[in-house]
Parts: sequence; structure tokens; C-alpha cells
Amino acid sequence: MLARRQPDLTVCMEQVHKPHNVSAIIRTADAVGVHEVHAVWPGSRMRTMASAAAGSNSWVQVKTHRTIGDAVAHLKGQGMQILATHLSDNAVDFREIDYTRPTCILMGQEKTGITQEALALADQDIIIPMIGMVQSLNVSVASALILYEAQRQRQNAGMYLRENSMLPEAEQQRLLFEGGYPVLAKVAKRKGLPYPHVNQQGEIEADADWWATMQAAGSLTGVGAALSNKLAKINLHTVQDLLLHLPLRYEDRTHLYPIGELLPGVYATVEGEVLNCNISFGGRRMMTCQISDGSGILTMRFFNFSAAMKNSLAAGRRVLAYGEAKRGKYGAEMIHPEYRVQGDLSTPELQETLTPVYPTTEGVKQATLRKLTDQALDLLDTCAIEELLPPELSQGMMTLPEALRTLHRPPPTLQLSDLETGQHPAQRRLILEELLAHNLSMLALRAGAQRFHAQPLSANDTLKNKLLAALPFKPTGAQARVVAEIERDLALDVPMMRLVQGDVGSGKTLVAALAALRAIAHGKQVALMAPTELLAEQHANNFRNWFAPLGIEVGWLAGKQKGKARLAQQEAIASGQVQMIVGTHAIFQEQVLFNGLALVIIDEQHRFGVHQRLALWEKGQQQGFHPHQLIMTATPIPRTLAMTAYADLDTSVIDELPPGRTPVTTVAIPDTRRTDIIDRVRHACITEGRQAYWVCTLIEESELLEAQAAEATWEELKLALPELNVGLVHGRMKPAEKQAVMASFKQGELHLLVATTVIEVGVDVPNASLMIIENPERLGLAQLHQLRGRVGRGAVASHCVLLYKTPLSKTAQIRLQVLRDSNDGFVIAQKDLEIRGPGELLGTRQTGNAEFKVADLLRDQAMIPEVQRLARHIHERYPQQAKALIERWMPETERYSNA
Repeated sequence: MLARRQPDLTVCMEQVHKPHNVSAIIRTADAVGVHEVHAVWPGSRMRTMASAAAGSNSWVQVKTHRTIGDAVAHLKGQGMQILATHLSDNAVDFREIDYTRPTCILMGQEKTGITQEALALADQDIIIPMIGMVQSLNVSVASALILYEAQRQRQNAGMYLRENSMLPEAEQQRLLFEGGYPVLAKVAKRKGLPYPHVNQQGEIEADADWWATMQAAGSLTGVGAALSNKLAKINLHTVQDLLLHLPLRYEDRTHLYPIGELLPGVYATVEGEVLNCNISFGGRRMMTCQISDGSGILTMRFFNFSAAMKNSLAAGRRVLAYGEAKRGKYGAEMIHPEYRVQGDLSTPELQETLTPVYPTTEGVKQATLRKLTDQALDLLDTCAIEELLPPELSQGMMTLPEALRTLHRPPPTLQLSDLETGQHPAQRRLILEELLAHNLSMLALRAGAQRFHAQPLSANDTLKNKLLAALPFKPTGAQARVVAEIERDLALDVPMMRLVQGDVGSGKTLVAALAALRAIAHGKQVALMAPTELLAEQHANNFRNWFAPLGIEVGWLAGKQKGKARLAQQEAIASGQVQMIVGTHAIFQEQVLFNGLALVIIDEQHRFGVHQRLALWEKGQQQGFHPHQLIMTATPIPRTLAMTAYADLDTSVIDELPPGRTPVTTVAIPDTRRTDIIDRVRHACITEGRQAYWVCTLIEESELLEAQAAEATWEELKLALPELNVGLVHGRMKPAEKQAVMASFKQGELHLLVATTVIEVGVDVPNASLMIIENPERLGLAQLHQLRGRVGRGAVASHCVLLYKTPLSKTAQIRLQVLRDSNDGFVIAQKDLEIRGPGELLGTRQTGNAEFKVADLLRDQAMIPEVQRLARHIHERYPQQAKALIERWMPETERYSNA
């Protein structure tokens, strides 16, 4: 088959970016034996659609070029004739061309066609004659017609009958491996391993070590394509991934409980003889099966069952079952227990180790993960995972295989309390390695950034001075200091990577604006990414108010924009017409192309994963330059946490509030005094002429959580306060509805705003001086502090009422006391870290900083200084082990570090 590949026939796509078109062209190219296609594309990789490519993308390589000039120069260097599909006076019928010559077919965008620059570089224009009313074809259809004509001519010339391939041997091997073994090829690329030799029979020739290291999860027994895709959702691609996918908790199934001694709420293994098995249809279809061990009778209830299940539970058979014991109408029962029919065995087959319970996803059962980890543990004997710690560090510790076996299959004698506190030697071995990997990744990120080039933005204060002169206030000393730190970084030719921490209301937005003006003054673009559309639009409005008098156009890009409006905004960004782009994560999607992006600003970093901000940073690179990056957060990060989570960033702190801001007085009041609080709202809004927030923590009623739903509270307050205009905003409203309500509140048309925590960040209404937070015991300190920051933004004394439901837990009492005692974000953040852990501060949805597999930044913070010292030692003396550790524990970060 490789002898039929045609390395001297290709397609070059200019501005053909739609994934379905690219995929269709690749599919046609493969069908006619084209080995490689070309594209003008700013990145290193184009997006394709697997369904449209139908596997052809494993056999046809897409080579990208920065400009059409680069592409044509490369192709002409291979002796190719360049044919442009273009309706012009000198165009010839595509069938009149001699395609037995080395040929490249140049395809343009469907609507606009090929650019003038490309036409000037082409050797000949060609057309596809049509008799329709519209002389137009889909770009993928047009390429197919031309390629099949080329195939016809080449077949007639015998060019598909060669005995030997025209491709170099190395290229043949690459094609055979990537096309025949795409999963293994992907893993090999990620690990940076060389491809093995593929023989004439299509078999891989590699040694045992290569196979052990490369073993993909898809090659394990029982893993087909469907399960492989589900495993990929939880990042389980290889045997090593499975080995590092550690249990959340353990169940003890190593001994039997007498049914007669079961207590409600206890998880237990029981064994008994089936007495009966019946299906009932009253109300809800259900199967019940009663078993007895002589000490009592247990009822097993199943709401999802099959005929095969009922047949297996025939009377007289012995069953081993595990589940949570409950007290039912007829005694002990279990709902949907795991069970196994024992057959003729007189002695029940109990588990020999504690049973792990793994993090999983829909469609992947615990039993499946246990079987796969059993196979992975068997491979440990064939070096499936390598010892990477230098000998001087691992001396006296458990080996990695020993630690993994202990954690996946703990012996029944092991104390669960040791595992629950993270103090078992097996855990300490992995905790050390994971913390080292994280610190090494931060060192690699910092070192990698220093190797890149950024556009140096030297002092140019014209726009900055104009903005400062127009402001009705003077920046604080802290703001001026932080701006100076940023400007020093921007003047360098390496990318700035700086974190700006500032408490609620400290003026971070102005700092961001002054940084942006430095880049814009140099004719460059700036992108600001915010976590919500509400905050993004508010930022866009602030920047328009500041920048419009300076002649600077501000664009806004968010997920809700569709159709022509979105395309127009994207074109304005790509052309450079828009100099300041504000938006949500939508601004780093593939369709958005920048024109000289020099600065990326990310607000509320803890809402994004480290990989999202690095993806935007990577996307912004143009002409060899990477953008500077400024991270802003209103969540003060305690020093211990910052040392680990943001070790790759320089840090600035805005530790001063603008003059005129008043501290917010916070009180905690039980829900029994709800009527008094409603009267307080009436007084604030009518007598004092102020506005108020009423914050609820849930959107819909929930008996379990006993929280007032926002909708129910809104109805209640409208009845209780008929003289007030009461608005409602929550996360399930359409964006346009939310924006309209917020605009009405900001303009003073609403007295009271009932809201969920969607108003946590960024909303700025100086006239709002009262906030009531219902069920504050349900929120962490950091979130409560953020919410409280929506008031106290003017000169009037402001108040925050924590309306809690009794009785309060001990933790909730401590949390509310901290909030009453302090308005200092750093004090609150440290207390929150102690009470709640790092997830609340760093964000629970991150894929980078907050989610460790076994380490815990709060529990293990005493280790961090020593871990940082060891990480520097490994980084300097063992660079290969450092790279491998990063790849093992956080492969995505390793990709960005280029270490």
C-alpha cells in the first residue's frame, strides 16, 4: 500500500479552517494516495472531525505554514507546479492539466476565494466548468473532483504500480506506526519515546521494556473502543495512568456479618440462602429477594433489574452480598447491593484485601476499574512504572511498586485511620513524588518562559497620562507601586508572568487598564478573560468608558454571541481594528485569531485551570513572540499556598483600599428574626434611599439542604415589601435577562436585588449599602468575603447580615465569627485554608493547581519548604528525572513548559 502513496501530489488550503472541510479534504486525499496536505494556519495543529475524516487523518499528515508565501516556497522547492482554483480570464479547464507532474492544488476560502497574494504565486489558474445558475462549489467537493482527475491520469500512467515506495524509509515507518497503532503513537508522542520498527507483516518489533512503558489502557483485556473513550474522560490512557488513579476510600469486605446483627447505616458483607425472589408492580416496578443465614432475614431490593438477574437468584442458591444495611418494613434490607451467586462452594469467597472505591465517570463501573487495576498491578513486575526519585532521596522509603500495591489493594490488617489522615508510608512516598513533580513543573514553566521572547514594551506614557488626568480620583500608592512592577516586566523581552492579588474593592481593574495602555501605545492588542459573562461585560463597559475618549476600540466576545455579530467581532479582532478584547473563555477558541496580541490579562484566576491560561498564552504567540501575562485575583492567597500553587508567577499585592471606602459591619442573626431583617431592608431602601442585596445559596427548593430558594424568597419579599421594586437574578436565567436586571439595579430602578452567588465577583453598585446572605453556613469564608465585597463600595456606612439557620455546627460558628471580626482578605483567606482546605481558594474545577491525586496542600504544608529545596536539587542535577516526574504526574503542564 505504501508504494501507491503519491508524495508529489498534494493540496494546499489557504484560509480553509472549518473542521468539516479540512476533514473531508484529508479523506479524499487519502483515497487517491496523497501522503501529505498543506495549510496556512498560525498554529502547529488544525482541528479535524473524526467522523468526517473517518480515520484518514492517521494516514495523511497536515503540514502547516505561517504564510502562503512560506507554503508556496516550500512546495516549489520540491519542484511542484502550483495550480490555483480561481475563475479568471486565463483559467483553464482542470481536466487539461498534466497531473503526472509534481502538483499542488491551491484551495481558497469558500466565500472569498484565493487571496491576491496566493494568485500571484500560482503557476496556473484552473476552473471546474459548471452549467448551474451559480458558479460555485463546496471547497471539499472541488478538491475531490480535481484529485480524482489526478488519480485517473496517474493510474493510466502506471504511477500506482510501483514496487517500491517513493517515501523515505523513516517516513514509511512513521506512517505504518501512526496509521496502524494510533493510540500507541499518541502515547509515544506524549512520552517523547522513539517509534519502534514495524515489519512487513505490520507487527511492532520492540523490546519488553518498551512494551511495558508504552502499554496503553486500550490494550488491556476487556477494553474496547467504547470503554477506552470513557476512560479517556477521566484521563486514563495508559497503564501508568491507571496505577496513579488512586482510590477515594476503601470498603472492608474481608469478613462476614451475621444478618441478625446488622445495624442501620453499616456497610457489610453477608452470606445467605435465597428464600424467595419476587417482582412487584405496585407504584414502581421492583424486585425483592430475601436471603437468610440462620441469624436473620435480609431483603435485597432492586429497582433496575433483568430477567437474568431474577433467574440467577432462584430459591436455594447461596448469595454473597455487600451494601448499606437499612431498617425496612420487614427488618433488615439493602437497596441495590452488589452480590455474587456462590454456586456449590461451602465456604464463601471473601475479599483478601480491602476493596478500593475509585473516582469514576458515567459508564465506568467500580468492578471494571478494579479489574483494570488488577492487570496494571500485574504489569508492575515487568517495569510498567519506573523509579524516578534519585537514590539519595528514596533511601529508607517504600519502593514505588510497593506503595502502589499497598494503596490499590491494602491488606485487611492495615489501619484505615492511617490512610484517612494521609500518614501511611505508602501515601508519604507518593505525596513526596507528587509535590516534587508539581514544584518541578513550576520551575520548568518559569524556565521555559524565560526561553521565549516577548515584545518589549518600553516606556510610553502618553495614553496612561491622559487616562489618569481624566479620572475623578488619584490611584492609591499600592496601585502605583504595582503598576510600576508590571511596567518593569513589560519592558523586558521575556514574557511577564505576574499575579496581582488585591482585596475586594482595591482597584485591580484600573491597574489592568494602565497595563493595557502600555501595550496599546505600542500598537499591540490586549485580551482580558473573565470567568462569567456578567463580569466580562462589566469589564468591557468600564474599559469603554475609560478608553473611548482615547480613541481606543474595545471589543467584547462571549459565548452568547452568535452568527453575524460574532463573525464581525472576530474579523475586527483579526484585522487589528479592535485593540482591547474583553470576554469569557470564548476568546481563546480556535476561531479567534489575534493581530499582534502582546498582553493577556486573566481576572479571577482561581476560576480557571492553569492549563486554560497557558492555552491562551500559547495561542497568542505570533511571529516568534509570546504575549505577556497578567493574572488578577480578589482572593488573597496565603503564603504557603502561593509558594506551591503559583510558584511559576511573580507576585504583586495591592494592600491598600481607595480613600472613601468604608469597612463593612458584619453581624450574624438567626433566621428566627427574619421579620426584623425585612424591616431593616425597608428602612434602608425607603428612608435612607439606599439599595440592598438579598443573597440565596440555591436556585430551587431542597428539603435536604434546607436553603431558601431564590425564586421563593423573591416571591416572599415582593409580598412583604410591596412598596419596593424587587428584582431577581440567578445563574439559570438567560444572559440577556441577567444583564437587563443588573442594569436596572445599577441604574437605581430596583431597590432590592434577590440573587444567588452569581453576583460574587465584579458587580459594582456604589449605592448598595446593605447585604443579607441567607444560609451563610453553606459557604466558605472566601466566597462569603467576595459576596460581602459587593457593598461598602461608596462612602456610606455599609452592613452585611449573615442570616443563618440554627443550630450551627462548630465549623460554621468559627467561620461566621471570623467574618464578623475581620475585613482583611488575607486574614480571612488563611482562616479559610485552615477550616476548608485549598480547594475553595484555588477553585475546585481546575485541572492543574488544586486537584492533586494524593497530596493535600493544607495537610502537607509542613513539607513544602523541604520539597522546594529538593525540587531545585533535582532540577539542577537530574534534568531527565525531573522531566519524567512532571510527565508522570502532570503531563499537560509538561507540554507547556517545553522543559
